Amino acid sequence: MIDRLRMDLLDLMCVPGLSGYETRVRQAIRGRVPDGILGTTDALGNLIVTFEGTGPSVMLFTHMDQLGFFVRRIEDNGLIRVERMGGVPESALAAQPVVLCPPGRPDVPGIITNKSHHATTPDEKYVIVKAPDLTIDTGHGSRAQVEAAGICIGTPVVYQPRAKLLGETRVTGTAVDDRAGCAMLLEVARQLANRTKGPTVHLVFSVQEEFNLRGAVVAAQVLQRAGDAAAAGSSGRIEPHHIRVAVRHDEDLNRLVGEAALEEVSRSPPREARPHAKVLSDCW
Repeated sequence: MIDRLRMDLLDLMCVPGLSGYETRVRQAIRGRVPDGILGTTDALGNLIVTFEGTGPSVMLFTHMDQLGFFVRRIEDNGLIRVERMGGVPESALAAQPVVLCPPGRPDVPGIITNKSHHATTPDEKYVIVKAPDLTIDTGHGSRAQVEAAGICIGTPVVYQPRAKLLGETRVTGTAVDDRAGCAMLLEVARQLANRTKGPTVHLVFSVQEEFNLRGAVVAAQVLQRAGDAAAAGSSGRIEPHHIRVAVRHDEDLNRLVGEAALEEVSRSPPREARPHAKVLSDCW
């Protein structure tokens, strides 16, 4: 189990997923979820994996998104200015390698610029450059070349994905927060897959944690209202249409995420020891 946890963590740490752009992380997690279970993606992008049971429901959640930046300006010379997403100390930003992820286009490597030590003045040597003054160099010589690579205002930027073992029991790299939690919930899913009793458990891989737990709060509200809708039905189990009903009839949820357009997709048949279930494709 420890080896499996370690490999899941190392793999997930290398998948870009800035807050609000978690699709690739969600796909990577979905590919590791045990076959034959119930999973849904709500309209906000949370992946909810459900194990049916009896009695009160339990929700365990972790978040898929990571820290980084958004492009806020492209200079005429091709240098890129960014807005910071999340609380990384400015003292740790200079000379960091990054990856820009224009949707639908190949990722673009870059580096946060830093003036060479021999070129700095005495007054500059011990000054920490503020985030608004930082620039990213992607090797393009003009704004037109940067835009031709698919980069525009709002393009997500993450630290260059990397993961490394330190000794036998430590890991370092990008997005440990909270791909470690994602790896742990995947292992919880494997442990729950063949159980025969216990409460209903919802494992939530949430989005936009860096926006004040936005994804997890929505998931909890959706599951609570979907549970109420399910209790009024014949089966008593939360099905995809209960999530749609929950969003449709809640003014706040409807305004925030809208009604999810869930599409059923096939997965391998459920094992004998598990209840019949299905996995729903992304709504994005």
